Amino acid sequence: MADNVQLPPRSAYVKTPIYRLADGAVVFGLQRPAVLPDPSDRNLTMPAPFEGRLDLISNELYGVPDFWWAIAQVSALVDPLMEAPEGAVLRVPLKSRLPSS
Repeated sequence: MADNVQLPPRSAYVKTPIYRLADGAVVFGLQRPAVLPDPSDRNLTMPAPFEGRLDLISNELYGVPDFWWAIAQVSALVDPLMEAPEGAVLRVPLKSRLPSS
């Protein structure tokens, strides 16, 4: 069962369906398979040059910017643009756990 997540009115995702699942995972638009937290995830402190840019973190770690949403899901970020400032601790899934990776 998923509950709809309420976003701040200024959020870039205010019109995107976003759901928080019972286990705390966040699913954006239910268009992608959920990537749930796992003990194999590593913690990453958001570095200053990448502040708020999960696409840059994805590109650095996975070689493509496309998996920003998986980092957001596993880190339980509702609005990655607002919740990933410098110093934020993110959970990062192994590439082998990503769909079609």
